[in-house]
Amino acid sequence: MELNNNNNKIEKIYFGEIIFFLALSLKCLIYIWQYSEISNLFKMNFAIPNAIVIVLLLFSVYLSKYSMNLFFVIMFIVVGGLVYYFTKDITIMILFLSICASNCTNTGRVLRFVLKTSLIMLLGVIFLNKIGVLPNTLYYTADGQIRNSLGFLGFGQISFLTFFSVICYCLIRGDKFNIKDLLIGTLVSIMGYIVTRDNTTLILIVAMLCLTWAINYKKTRFLKKIIQIVAIMAFPMFFVLMFVLSSIFDYSKSSWVNLNNNIFHGRLYLSHEALKNFPIKFWGQNIPQIGLFDINQSVWGGSSYFYIDSSYLRILLMYGSISFIVIGLIFICLAVRANRSAEGHISIAILILSIYGIMSPYMYQIGFNPIFLILFAHGSVNQSKVGEAICQED
Repeated sequence: MELNNNNNKIEKIYFGEIIFFLALSLKCLIYIWQYSEISNLFKMNFAIPNAIVIVLLLFSVYLSKYSMNLFFVIMFIVVGGLVYYFTKDITIMILFLSICASNCTNTGRVLRFVLKTSLIMLLGVIFLNKIGVLPNTLYYTADGQIRNSLGFLGFGQISFLTFFSVICYCLIRGDKFNIKDLLIGTLVSIMGYIVTRDNTTLILIVAMLCLTWAINYKKTRFLKKIIQIVAIMAFPMFFVLMFVLSSIFDYSKSSWVNLNNNIFHGRLYLSHEALKNFPIKFWGQNIPQIGLFDINQSVWGGSSYFYIDSSYLRILLMYGSISFIVIGLIFICLAVRANRSAEGHISIAILILSIYGIMSPYMYQIGFNPIFLILFAHGSVNQSKVGEAICQED
């Protein structure tokens, strides 16, 4: 009788994983549609698709209840619900539900899923563009240059898809990462750079590849330990850096802070304006923003452009201090766990992602960023059936 109950648990948890991956796939499609130029040509209300994602995630959470800590489920749902009530933005709710639902899978499977999703979307858009299904459109950048959007994807979307693909690949390879993987990753980063000309992302990708390769040698144990310690402090450390620089920034005065604004590609000015005009609230607020392009018309650099690019300040101002603390604790807990288990590749990913969040709004994008999804994922990379391992723990 016990065996039948155990098999029933395995089947439910395994089915929950399928539902979980379906929800993530739908959310990724919504994001690509919503934040690319195609949304300017084909208007769509995303309330119903996002509601479907939430229902699927809740169903997956229910199916994986055998392996879940009820306290975390209640906390994440309450916080996500309150943030939605005050902001009318479903992002944090979906993020927290996804973290809960990840109990029904394991580390290796969720990493491979995220990698496949990113590559399919990136390569699929390129393919459809090349055969004429998705045409290029033009827009002007801040310096007045004309840029192509590849099949409705701006260079920002192409850049972050490439970035997270490399992050996933490094995490999957882990201790087995070798010179062959380093060459493959370098080739991918070069191809991404040719399209995007994104210097910052290129540097971070190269750093991720080189550090993941370097720490696998005995002579670099000291480097590995330093990275693991710094990774624990990375999220609060880089947040304080961005917050302080943005707060003291003064566009009317010439100073070293203004020089940093050029290094940060104007992010300090935008973050300073955001901090000046919007107070920090517990549960966030609705902040109207205008992005980089609007059907071939440049708004970057003009008076109408306003977009909070820093993930740290986006989370803090838009989704509130409570959400910011929870997300920060997730990063810290993952870094502490990676330090205890000597998983240097996870520490490197946390460090690189923390730097990435200084100037990028994509740090907390669920479905692409794998860090959030491995927090509660059970089992090791080489497990094939998650249900068996989870039920064995009972």
